[in-house]
Amino acid sequence: MAKKAGRRTKLAIAVVVILLVGTVLAGCLGNDDEENGIDDLTGTATYSGTWTGSSAEMGDIDGTWEYEVDFDAGTVTGSFTGDLMGDITGSVDDGVLEADGKAAFGTVEWEGDISSDGEDVSGTWEAVDEDASGTWSGDLDEVIDDNDDDNDDDDNGYIGTGKETFSGTWEGEDALGQAEYEGTWEFTVDWETNDVSGFFQGDSSADISGSVSHGEIDAEGQAALGFVSWWGTFSTDGTTISGNWEIEAQGIVGYSGTWSGQEGELENDNGEENGEDENGEEEPVLPDEDQESGEEPAERYPDSVMLSHSKATVGGQTYITITYGTMDGIDDVVNWYKGELGDPYAEQTQGGVTSLYFDLDGEQSEMLLVEISENDYTSIEVEYIQG
Repeated sequence: MAKKAGRRTKLAIAVVVILLVGTVLAGCLGNDDEENGIDDLTGTATYSGTWTGSSAEMGDIDGTWEYEVDFDAGTVTGSFTGDLMGDITGSVDDGVLEADGKAAFGTVEWEGDISSDGEDVSGTWEAVDEDASGTWSGDLDEVIDDNDDDNDDDDNGYIGTGKETFSGTWEGEDALGQAEYEGTWEFTVDWETNDVSGFFQGDSSADISGSVSHGEIDAEGQAALGFVSWWGTFSTDGTTISGNWEIEAQGIVGYSGTWSGQEGELENDNGEENGEDENGEEEPVLPDEDQESGEEPAERYPDSVMLSHSKATVGGQTYITITYGTMDGIDDVVNWYKGELGDPYAEQTQGGVTSLYFDLDGEQSEMLLVEISENDYTSIEVEYIQG
């Protein structure tokens, strides 16, 4: 009888243990679905990390990426840089991320999953028009508090209303300090959506877009020189703003500088205030002769004048940047370059700027990027990259 009682006691203990284990497992699974599920993630967060892969043309390639996820709106925006670079936009639903971006040679598709606690993310990427693919992964950088109540806190920086336009000047130099760059910029802030959109122009030009939070601007764009990061801070009364910019190519920051400005739109360079000389006579829109001189790696557009020239070597690569001007139209310039250099391996038009990408040696070791835009005259920005 004692042995039977002992067996019954052991059996009872085993049953209790099994029930406890089952309860614990059920609780854990329940937490994944209810308490810690991806559906519980709200607000906006930024993530960053690295990507790797291979390309039939370039071999092993890699780089970095960064994007912002709005879990409430279900949207994803960001960029990737390195051996390939471009912007990415897409959606996130129940922790599954789907996005695509435009690189120089075409569309790159990104897919991945965010962990249930929102801390990690990983996935795969594939170039649609190129034999290239790989993986990517990263971590949570920052959770952005979008609580509107915080906007009333003076410590959170300037907060405007409606839409406001700001403009000013920018300047900088290459990484070796051998060439200087400058120009103007303008962007509009929508304080209802916290969106920022605009452009910069001059020795380099591109559209920029991004966001504003607690009085700070964070924007980016794609120029002929590389991927542009643009950030800054408003004054407490919102009348002025200043910040920094960087241009990164092939994972190397090759150019950087500062920018500043105030509320208001850019003035027309040929308006009543700026379009006349000291004698009150109208200044010419475009100079009659070259303003700079230097090595020209590709034939220039006929009868154009050289407005700026710079040459630099960064990370073993040689960059020659030239800006020309002509009174001919954009279509004439585009057609001429295609006639001289053949069909570009990539072409895009955005914000009034047409970009042509030429692979001069067929191996992407000698590249020519041509950006053509039109204002009072047609500007031709040529960027030659070798190495």
